Amino acid sequence: MRVVLDRPGVIRLANGPETNTQLTEISEGGLRCGYAETVALGASVELRFTLPLATPKDCLVFGRVQHRHQEGNTYILGIEFNRTAGDVLGAIRTFVQMRQSAK
Repeated sequence: MRVVLDRPGVIRLANGPETNTQLTEISEGGLRCGYAETVALGASVELRFTLPLATPKDCLVFGRVQHRHQEGNTYILGIEFNRTAGDVLGAIRTFVQMRQSAK
């Protein structure tokens, strides 16, 4: 299940430059974020962000663009994780469970 995550992050496509992004949703399997340009489906991405837990957790995840659509001047990317360290996955799981139980 996806939950709201209104946090800044940094995205890198393939081996390109890092670019700021805004994360809007997250689940154990992926996330949604904004990007200034269109991105090919299947493109590899690296994302860095901090989860707002009791002790904030810096996260680094790797994935592929599985969905994209345009909203105004921003492209919304659906990223599916394909490589995530165990401690990061645990922090994401904790964050998602906290948000779900707060509903």
